[in-house]
Amino acid sequence: MDEGLEKHSERQPVGRFWEEVRAAGDDKVEPRQDWDAAVCACFRGLLPTLKPRYAEVIRRIDLRGEARRQSLLT
Repeated sequence: MDEGLEKHSERQPVGRFWEEVRAAGDDKVEPRQDWDAAVCACFRGLLPTLKPRYAEVIRRIDLRGEARRQSLLT
């Protein structure tokens, strides 16, 4: 079998599966109650790996909830 055709046929069942999942609406779930806290904790751990100015923007706007305009002016 042609290699390209073989790869295509291997992907077909997966593609059809995801089409069925999306059509049924099963690809959407409500976030857990503690989702925001978990995401914030994850980002706090990653902040030291960013450039300091990027980390500060994320810390102020996304984690502390400051208004974007206020954060940009100070």
